[in-house]
Amino acid sequence: MSTLWINIQEDSLQADYNNGSWTINGKSVQPDLVKINDYSWNMILEGKTYAFVLLDKDPATQSWTMEVNGKRVKASVTTAMDKLLKEMGIDTQAVKKVKDLKAPMPGLIREVKVKEGDVLQVGDAVLILEAMKMENVLKAPAPAVVKSLKVQAGDKVEKNAILILFE
Repeated sequence: MSTLWINIQEDSLQADYNNGSWTINGKSVQPDLVKINDYSWNMILEGKTYAFVLLDKDPATQSWTMEVNGKRVKASVTTAMDKLLKEMGIDTQAVKKVKDLKAPMPGLIREVKVKEGDVLQVGDAVLILEAMKMENVLKAPAPAVVKSLKVQAGDKVEKNAILILFE
């Protein structure tokens, strides 16, 4: 399993997770982390409780939008390979080629914003997936051309269902 670095910035909380070890606000700690479901966790650290809810994952930028104690924050995810490529001056986004877009969670397709043949850039809105009473804008993870749509507005999808194929 590769090493994973997670960096969360919030007013008074900077958390880094690296291969089983936590560093919070520059101090090595072992917080009590409880998974509630696939999208939410509670962390107890030095008598304070932090409630984390995953709102959106953006594979193109390897970032998450989370809610920490009711406040929206960004979290970045970096693997050891990402760090090595960056040190070598290689842009991982430039070499990234995607074949499809999969549902990150079960939900309802509210709107499809693209059609076959559309040319997409990283971060272009592709569709809106409603999950847990929240609308999530799924974005193009890399430059691509839409080959075919596998869903339409109103479709219910399961996690990892293929939504769009790219050329």
